[in-house]
Amino acid sequence: MFSKKMEYGYIILKKLEEIENGEMRLGKEILKDTKIPYNMGLGILTELSNAGLIVSAKGRNGGFFLAKKNNFLDLFIALEANSKNIVTLISNNNNSKEYNEKIQQIGKLVLNELARIEI
Repeated sequence: MFSKKMEYGYIILKKLEEIENGEMRLGKEILKDTKIPYNMGLGILTELSNAGLIVSAKGRNGGFFLAKKNNFLDLFIALEANSKNIVTLISNNNNSKEYNEKIQQIGKLVLNELARIEI
């Protein structure tokens, strides 16, 4: 149901959750430990940081740590909310009004459930 990007984002957040006391972890260490492909993983780390789910710091003692306790809605918004497939689904004007209303109802239910599930 979710993309590989979402799966990897979840794995990264769980890995950072294991780190005690907000200790920084290098991106390459996180990706090596989780076996996430390096280039894709760096992009996901950047997106998670830009969304405020994780904190990144540059420099000699830099790295990443978990900014806050997150839920699946946070992760979904950070990694998928702007993806082309969602925009296409919502803005397809060729569908009937009834179909669009059903899609919106389903979307609300899914988003509410994602918000309830903590990572």
